[in-house]
Formats: sequence, C-alpha cells, structure tokens
Amino acid sequence: MGSSPPIGIPALRRAVPEWLEDAENGLTNAFRALLAGLADDLRALDDRVAQLDERIAQMVRDDPVARRLLTLRGVGPLTARALVGALGDGQAFAQGRDFAASLGLTPRQHRTGGKARPLGISKRGDPYLLCASCSSMGHARCCGMRQGVTMDSANG
Repeated sequence: MGSSPPIGIPALRRAVPEWLEDAENGLTNAFRALLAGLADDLRALDDRVAQLDERIAQMVRDDPVARRLLTLRGVGPLTARALVGALGDGQAFAQGRDFAASLGLTPRQHRTGGKARPLGISKRGDPYLLCASCSSMGHARCCGMRQGVTMDSANG
C-alpha cells in the first residue's frame, strides 16, 4: 500500500523532496520525473507570487491613501490596494454608510407611511471587494488583538 499525500500546500512542499529522495518508496522513474517537474513549477509559482507581493507592497508604500488604510486593524497590502484601486480616495462617499452600501453591506430598506423597515443585507457589491472587506473585518474581530497581524499576513 502506498502513502497518501499530505493535506495543504506547505505540507506538500515538505513531502515532495522526501518522496524524490526515497529510493524505496516504489515510485517509478517516470512518476519521479513528473513529480520533480511539478515541484519546479510550484517553486516558480512561489517566486512569481513573491514578486507580485513585493510589487503590491511597493504600490501601497507609494500611495498615501493605501498607507492610511494600512493603519486599520485587519487591513494589509492586498486589501488596501484593492480598495484604493476600486474606490479611489473615498471622496465619492459622503459617509461611511455610503461606502458600505457600495459594497452591499448595508441593509436594504422598505419605506411605507414614513417608516423605514430594514431588510436583509443585499451583498450585491463588487464580489472581490466584498470578500476582502468582510475577511478583513472578521479577521480584525477574531485576531485583531495581536498587534501587527493583518488579513494578508495571517493568510501568507
């Protein structure tokens, strides 16, 4: 019986070199060559992601609005850059509720007889920004007590 692969990319990164070095594990030469090529591809993708992360970090360092967003608990370079890219400097919004409404995070309202009844949250905004914002808010709530932890750094 063979062994099953580990769960998760970090565990796989550790396991593949061990599999390639173990001559007694029953892997064929063809499969070893395939596995070595895939490991090289994974390393190349890791390098590319690191390059893109550095470019995004540089863009955030060069943008004063993005730098201000970084001061918010749970907001890292990826979320800050996404928000700045989609929403600009925020001057289009008179208040925070308008910004939340653009993401689809405020309750819809039904008005009759001068009374407003709040309904459910529509979640009809930009799906990427909605996900990034909700993830950052949830992360800030769960892990924000630790200083220096952001959504981007916690997932890295």
